[in-house]
Amino acid sequence: MGRLHHKSSVRDSIVNTLIPGVAVSGLTGLAVGVCVFFYKWGADALHRISDQLYESVRAHLVYLPLFLLGLIALACLMNLIIKWEPAVAGGGIARAEGVMRGLFPIRVFPTFFGAIGASMTGFLGGLPLGSEGPSVLIGTSLGGMFNRLAPGKRAWRRYTLTAGGAAGFAVATGAPLAGVLFALEETHRKFSPMILLVATSGVLCASIANVALGLTFKVDVTLIQFGTVASLPFSAIWIPAVVGIVTGVAAGLFNRIALAVGTINAKQLGRISGFIKLPILFAAVGLIGLFVKEARGSGSHLIETLASQAFPWYLLLALLALRGVLVLVSSSSGASGGMFIPTLVIGALIGALTAELLILAGVDPAYRSMILVFAVCGFLGGCMRAPVTAIVFTLEVTANLTGLNLLYVVIVSFLSYTATQFVCSESLSEVLLSRMLRSRDGEKTPEILCCDLTVQAHSFVVGKAVRDLLMPPNSLIGRIAREGKDVRQGKMVKSGDKKLHAGDRLSVQVQTYDRTGTEQELTALFGNQKVEFRELNDRTD
Repeated sequence: MGRLHHKSSVRDSIVNTLIPGVAVSGLTGLAVGVCVFFYKWGADALHRISDQLYESVRAHLVYLPLFLLGLIALACLMNLIIKWEPAVAGGGIARAEGVMRGLFPIRVFPTFFGAIGASMTGFLGGLPLGSEGPSVLIGTSLGGMFNRLAPGKRAWRRYTLTAGGAAGFAVATGAPLAGVLFALEETHRKFSPMILLVATSGVLCASIANVALGLTFKVDVTLIQFGTVASLPFSAIWIPAVVGIVTGVAAGLFNRIALAVGTINAKQLGRISGFIKLPILFAAVGLIGLFVKEARGSGSHLIETLASQAFPWYLLLALLALRGVLVLVSSSSGASGGMFIPTLVIGALIGALTAELLILAGVDPAYRSMILVFAVCGFLGGCMRAPVTAIVFTLEVTANLTGLNLLYVVIVSFLSYTATQFVCSESLSEVLLSRMLRSRDGEKTPEILCCDLTVQAHSFVVGKAVRDLLMPPNSLIGRIAREGKDVRQGKMVKSGDKKLHAGDRLSVQVQTYDRTGTEQELTALFGNQKVEFRELNDRTD
C-alpha cells in the first residue's frame, strides 16, 4: 500500500510539477528568447530608420506635409490593428499581468501578431514608448500557445503564461534575475516555490537563447548599461536618502497623474474614435520630435547620455516635463507600446536634475552617474511598487554596484517605496490595469459566491501548498477538512504552506463576473466534480 502511494505521489509530481514547471516552461522560455530577440532587433532597426526620417525632414522642411501624412497613415494602421485585437492597446505589461492573474482571457495568436505589428508602427512613428511591454505580452502569448500542446491541462495555463511573461521581461530588459522577481513581486505579489520554478525555467532558457543569438548575430542584448560608477563614501550617506525621498514622491505623483489622465480620457474623450485620437497623437509627437530629438522614441539612448554628460538644470526640467506629458498622453490614448523604458528615462531625468542641484550645493560632480543610478532605481521601484525587483535590475545593469553602493541602492529603494505610499499606493501597472478593468466591466456587479470542493485523486493541486496555487482571481480558500478533522477551522487561507491531499474537502469563496468560467478553473485545479455555487449570505454550516 505504501509503495503504491509512493508511486502515485511520484507520478503526480512528474505530471503536475516537473512537466509544467520545467519542461513546458523551459520550452516556452526558449521560444520567447528567440521571438523577443528578433522582435527587439526589428524594433531597434525601426528606431534607427525613424531617427533618419526625422533628421531628413528637419533638414528639408518642404517634406513636412508628406511626413505628417505618413505619420497619420501609421496611426490609422495602428488603430486598425487595435480594432482587430484590443488587447494590444495601452501598456503591454499591465495587460500581461492581468492575463497572468486570470483577470483577462487572451487570444494568443491575435495578441502575438497584434503586439508586434501595432508597436512597430509606434516605433517607426517615434512615439515615446518602449518595446518592453509588448515583449512581455508576446511572451505571455507564447506561454498560452505552448499550453495548447497539452490538451486538457487547463490547470497549467496560468503557470505557462507566467513563464512566458517572465521570460519576455528578462529578454526585453537583459536582466534575468529581475525577470524572475517580476513574476513573483510585481505580477502575482507572492513568493511561491511553484511560481519560482516556472519563472526560473522560462527565464533561464529564454536568456540562454537570447545571449546565444546575440553572439551569433553580434548584437548587444543589454537594454542599458551604466558601466562603472563612482563609489560614495559613508559620509555621503545622506545623498541616497535625499534621492530616495525625491524619487518616491515623484513616482507617487507620476502614478497619480497617470490615474487622473486615464480617468479624464475615459470620461471626456472615451467616445472619440481612435481614428481621431491616434493621428493627433502621432502628428503632435512628430512636430515636437522634429525639433526636440530627446522627446521622441523610447529614450534608452538618453539614459546613457545623461549618465556621462552634464546638462543645465533648466534644460533637464523642461525635458522632464515634456517627456512626462508625452509619455502619459501616449499611454492613455491607447497607443501600443511599453512604459518600462519611458519610466526609466523619467527616473534618469529626475536623477540628472537632482544631481545638478546637489552639485550646485557643493557635492562632487564625480558622483553624478551614481546619483542617476540611485534615481533610476528609486523611481522604478516606486512606480512599480516592487523595490526588490528594482534593486536587482539596478544590480544587473551596473558594473560595480557592490559594498557601500549596494547599501545605498537598498536605502534609496526603501525610502522611495515608503515615500510613494504616502502619495499614491497603487503601482503604475495597477493604475493601468484598473483602467482596463473599468473599461471592460463598466457598471456590472460581480457575484460573491461560495462552494464546497473535494480534492480529486491525481488532480493538479495534490501535494501542493496553498501558496503555490494560482486560484481564480478574487477567491479564497476557507476551511480545509481532512478525514473529518478541520485543518484550519474558521480561518481564511489566502496563502500558506498547508499541503493539499486527495480527499481533502475545502470551502471556497469567489467574487466573479463569470460563474461558468470560474467553475471551469476550479475543476481544472481540483479535479472534475459538480460545483454548486451558493450566494455567500445563503451559506449554512
